[in-house]
Amino acid sequence: MLPVNDRPPRARAALFAALLAVIVLGPAYPQLMGGSGRWLRPWTMLSTLGLDATAVEYWRVSRDGNRSWLDRYDTIAHAGRDAAPRYLREVRTAREAVFVGERLCELLGGADEVHVRFRRATPEGWKTQLDRGVCRTVPFPEAAR
Repeated sequence: MLPVNDRPPRARAALFAALLAVIVLGPAYPQLMGGSGRWLRPWTMLSTLGLDATAVEYWRVSRDGNRSWLDRYDTIAHAGRDAAPRYLREVRTAREAVFVGERLCELLGGADEVHVRFRRATPEGWKTQLDRGVCRTVPFPEAAR
């Protein structure tokens, strides 16, 4: 028969209880008591999720200043987002937004201005990085821009 040793199970039980207390009570102390420290930091949920998200909007601006939303997929003759090429679906930078806007200008024939707004998600919220007309060939009054 093996000798009975009570120390390892008690030590394991004490270690388990201590780890359980840290796991359960650790996030509660900074959240409820307002404390902080090297080992007990405040809990932050989803702090960096979605920071690579971008939003691009295009408008058609006529010479008299009327604005209408412009669907880039319909204008470039694609059946929708799934059938469109990658450069049209995944606009990640302001430079790419201008490129697509200039392509829309070419397809519209220069009769109207194309206005683009490019926004990027940041921890503080959406930040507009580009908000202007992109057609280079047609001079428009500043009121229409």
